[in-house]
Amino acid sequence: MPGTDSDPVRLDPFQTIKEVAWASDTLLSIRYDWFGSGMRDLDTVTGVGSLEEIGYGYGSDIYDGDKGVVYWGGDTTGYNGSETIDVWGRHVRKLTGSKIISVRCAAHWYPQDEGPALVTITIDSYTGVKYPSTNGKSKQSFTKTMTISAHYDSPQAMATVQFDTLKGTFTVS
Repeated sequence: MPGTDSDPVRLDPFQTIKEVAWASDTLLSIRYDWFGSGMRDLDTVTGVGSLEEIGYGYGSDIYDGDKGVVYWGGDTTGYNGSETIDVWGRHVRKLTGSKIISVRCAAHWYPQDEGPALVTITIDSYTGVKYPSTNGKSKQSFTKTMTISAHYDSPQAMATVQFDTLKGTFTVS
């Protein structure tokens, strides 16, 4: 099929591209929530395969050229908040060379006087997604709530996800 990774579109010297439609992709979305905890400033640390870790005090978005392929929604410092990480399957596969990637999810309270408190991690995967839209067909969902008592510079593991970047499926340990 023209325009795919295996059969790129070839242009004559004077042709131009007016619009590029990205091929369908898979998406892994991870959300950390501490609503109702009464606590503030949960910091998250998410490691994606062999790429750098992202989250407060770590890296921010991971790029493939000018496209954010691992996107961190930013640091929420308020009470009862939420942070999200989006992992684009096709592009992470390109950067890591792996079909199945390991995603390590951890969190800790930034203030030394916060916690312990309950934090919920929700992991969703989608297929048929076209970057940068996150609209696609829901494939799988997982939710886990646990007590986070760790403080700054000592993240507490919440889950390890094995994400199949081709099928859009995952397992959690």
